[in-house]
Parts: sequence; C-alpha cells; structure tokens
Amino acid sequence: MLLNCLTPLVLQSLGQPGLPPEDTRFLHAPAGIGVKPAVPGPPDTKGWYGTPYANSVVTENFGVTWEDGQATSEQAERAAAALEAAWAELVEAEGWTPPVSSDTFLLWVLLVDDIGATGYTTEYSTPEYPDGYPVIYLNSTTARDEGFWTTLASHEFHHAIQYAYRDYGNGRDTESWYWEASATWASNLVEPDTTTLDYLAASYSRGSDEAYTNTDGSHQYGMYVFNAWLDTGVVGAGAMQNTWEEGVLRTGEPWRDILEGATGLQAGYLFSEFAAAYGNDSYWRTDTWSDPSKVRLSDGRTATGEAGELGAVYYVALSELDVEVVPIGVGELLVTYPSAVEVAAGRWRVPAGATVAVTATEAGGASWTITASAADLPTDTGDTSDTSDTSDTSESEDTAASDKGPPRKAEGPPPDCGCAGSAGSPAAAAPLLVAVALRRRRRADPRAPSALMR
Repeated sequence: MLLNCLTPLVLQSLGQPGLPPEDTRFLHAPAGIGVKPAVPGPPDTKGWYGTPYANSVVTENFGVTWEDGQATSEQAERAAAALEAAWAELVEAEGWTPPVSSDTFLLWVLLVDDIGATGYTTEYSTPEYPDGYPVIYLNSTTARDEGFWTTLASHEFHHAIQYAYRDYGNGRDTESWYWEASATWASNLVEPDTTTLDYLAASYSRGSDEAYTNTDGSHQYGMYVFNAWLDTGVVGAGAMQNTWEEGVLRTGEPWRDILEGATGLQAGYLFSEFAAAYGNDSYWRTDTWSDPSKVRLSDGRTATGEAGELGAVYYVALSELDVEVVPIGVGELLVTYPSAVEVAAGRWRVPAGATVAVTATEAGGASWTITASAADLPTDTGDTSDTSDTSDTSESEDTAASDKGPPRKAEGPPPDCGCAGSAGSPAAAAPLLVAVALRRRRRADPRAPSALMR
C-alpha cells in the first residue's frame, strides 16, 4: 500500500484563493459538520460538533462516521483504536498540543471510499473557530492492510495536531515537505516497532541530491528519515516536537531557519551530519532502509557531482583512499564521513568501506569534482597538538560502520559560525577540519529520554 496524503494539495488550495482544488469537497465542510450543538452535552464528555452520518463509532476523543456503503463498523473500530493510541502517545505521553476543537468536541473523522488518495486532513472555519478546526478523511479501501490502516490513522492525526502549531497559508512553496516528513515519522513514534512505512526511505534515497524541500516522487515522505535522525541521534528525543514549537514563533519563515532555531545548529551542518549517518547506517534502523545510490571511489577515479539545497550525493571508498573535493563555481559544500566534517574542499584520508557524503549547504545548490587516489598521506598519529587531527584513540572503534546504534553527538559549529566556504574563500583554500566527539547513546526506542532535550 502506497501512502498518498492529499493534505499539501488541500492546504495549497485553501491558502491560495483561485487555485483549482483537487476535489471541491476540500473547500467546504460537508453538511452537518461544524455546527455547535443547541443543547450542551453531559459534563466531562465530548460531543459532536455537528451531526454525524448514519453510521458512527465514538471514543473518548474521536467521532468516526460514514455514510452507508462507504465503510464498515469493523474498519471504523480499528481506525478509532489507532487514533486513540496516537492520542495517548503524542498528546498525553509526549505533550504535543492537541488539535483545535478537541478540548470540547470529538475530533471529526470521515471514512470515505471515493477519494483519489489514502487520506487527507484539512480544516474549516466557523464562528467558534474562525482560524479553522481540523477534519480527517480516511480512505476505507486501504483498511484491508491492517498495518497501513493503523499508520495512516496516526499520520493523519498528526496533521490535525500540526494545524494547532502552524498556519499553512504563509505563501511559501517550501512549507509542505516538513508536514509530511513529520506526520510520517509520528507514525513511528506511536508504533516504534512498525515497519509498514519503511519503504518510504527509498523516496529519499533515490532523490538524496534533490533540494530538501522537493515534493516530487514522494520525496517529502521519505524525508521522515531526517526526523528519525533528529529524534534518535544528534539532538535527541523530542527534536521534531521542538521544531514544531519553534515554528509557532516563526510564522512565514522557511523550515531550515526553524530547524536552526530549534536545535542551535547550522542547517548545513545538520543535513551533512544526517547524510553521513544515513550513508553509513549509523542510527536507528538505517541498516534496514533503502541505501542511497553511491558512486564507487577507487584509485585514480575523478567524478563530478551536484545537489540542490541541503541535498547530498554519496560516495563509497573501495579501499583506503585520499579524497579531494573541489567546488565548481558558486556553491558551498560540507563533506562528511563517519568521523569527520570537512568544510568546502580538502584532501583527506577515508577508510576502506566508508561512505562519504557531499552536501550543498545553501540555496541554489552546488556542484563539485571529487578525486580519489591511493592513500599516501602520513598516517594519523592521534597527536592532539595537531588541530587538524580528528582521531580519538580512546574511542576509535566507535567509528565502525557495522555499529547500527544511534549516531554520535557531534560538537559541531554553531549556527552563525560561517564555516562553510565557497570556491576562492579562505575556507576553500585552507579547509578546516572540525572534530567530532565520538559519544554514542544507544537507544532502541525513539522515545527514549535524552539529556539534550526535555
């Protein structure tokens, strides 16, 4: 079953008057929905914000309803159970802000079998909720796949939560990718052992060189692997949630700026470290996800590469090699491999079997050449008096690519370090090698606490 959430198209239609919507139902709430009850319900219970359809299943927080022939009671009960599990984990355990209207009313969930997607979540405006209240649509034809039906419910529920944090109508074409990357990772937070959506990692892998905001080829869904790295790796549990909370304070700003504010780390550094961790299978379940295409480096090999903003190209060293990366024209780069971060350009030794990631750090992307030759530089002695030395003899075994635990916490440059150098800059002429602290926090569950996050 392929996840195909229409939420970005819905939001685009709602946020840009005159843009033809994918389905006219997106523009207006169905009849009977969003009507304040004439008589208040019993105390300490949530009632319908309007009138349900002929069939419905009601739980503590959700009203799942459908017209005759659109779904079955069994499908509705499974959806309701999955939604309550998502509420328990995300709202009660992790402290996400609940969806608008859900403090007073049941959250509307409509089961339909005639939409051209697996599901979508939109919002409608009423006098009680002029800024909008969310309504979830689930395509009941997908319920035959139990695992998918469960993850679809939590995915769409997270979209309902997102509306409580951020107004989509900010005029930016780069907004929707993080909505989908977050909702997809949220399904894993609710069900840490699920593998239902693992196939989506390929949507990142086959387009890793695309700009981080790309939404072609389901790239936005595949970017959940970046959120997985934030929550289980360099920042720690709660990083994605902190990013959304930061987004409340930065209406209209792009996600790269929001990520910098939430993590305290430069976006280029974040994405380059993520790329190295992904390429070397060094966090969470990366060893089971789709590998990115990797250019094979051997003695004498020279290749060119290019990537969009915060996109990466991967290279694998077939033997111990000295590798040099040189920017072509305008463009800023970071080069990462298991134990080091190189700025802009440089020549350094890469262990056999290691994957090198070259990341374009700025808008507009970048291009470069990469050249490999048989290792002939002096072997690293670990002498700490040499500021370019990245070795740590007490923890050198921690760089092994076979270790599938969470990635090392990198003591990287702050957001304003200005370390990324372009061709012709001092950084390009004399590349700075940034040491990485090889601390490893083993965490099988993405929800495990971290000293770095609350």
